Amino acid sequence: MIETSLDSSRRFIELGGAIIGLAVLARLANRWKFSSVPLYLLAGLAFGNGGLAPLHLSHAFVQSGADLGLAFSCCCSCWGWSIPVMS
Repeated sequence: MIETSLDSSRRFIELGGAIIGLAVLARLANRWKFSSVPLYLLAGLAFGNGGLAPLHLSHAFVQSGADLGLAFSCCCSCWGWSIPVMS
């Protein structure tokens, strides 16, 4: 039981760190008057596998992020299409 709560705590800490990092990048992009997407991509290259400073995140965090990303992608792609557009 203790290992499960520690794993959940670590997952929330990692999630909070990722959200704060993305918020800082979005704030910088807003200040420099351009889209935040290029900064997100550069951060992914810098902190991903083989990057300048790879992060050692838990497997549960990466799996949760992948599951949520897939669900959000499916929802967003469906919102752009409606019956009148497709016919």
